[in-house]
Amino acid sequence: MSGTVKGKEVRNYFIEIEKRYFEKSEKLTPTDIREIRELSDELIQLANLFGFSGNQAFLSADKGVRKITGNSPLEILDEKHLVSETKNQILTPTQIGQIIEKSAMEVNLLLQDLGLQKKIEKVWHLTEKGEEFAEMLDTNKKHSDGTPVKQIKWKSEVLDRLKNKN
Repeated sequence: MSGTVKGKEVRNYFIEIEKRYFEKSEKLTPTDIREIRELSDELIQLANLFGFSGNQAFLSADKGVRKITGNSPLEILDEKHLVSETKNQILTPTQIGQIIEKSAMEVNLLLQDLGLQKKIEKVWHLTEKGEEFAEMLDTNKKHSDGTPVKQIKWKSEVLDRLKNKN
């Protein structure tokens, strides 16, 4: 706020723009709602094509609708969270280490000693035995050679195995 006439004009302009934005976003017409629903359906189908399902597909579609329309279907429904499809929490070795008071490196070595994972060319891989306790996730990153970076996250049940190992 410069206190000049021009400064007041600019401030009033932005106040008016903000007012119009909030009026528009709060007053969705039935046509707007139908368009958002149709777009959501299409984006869920697209997410399914990429292998997303359940909440992952819904959250991806919600982000896409927000990018395209400026409105989030979840916010329209006044929802901030979706109920998890599974009650299992998945953890990184770092998170596991915080729970059992070990470093991520120590956790990875314990998981290896239990036969749940093995290291091949500096990359951890699940063993057949480990598949029961973990999920392999794409991180949307790439190694220097261009191959996708995958990350193993461990189901909370693995904590019992690790605690018994110590």
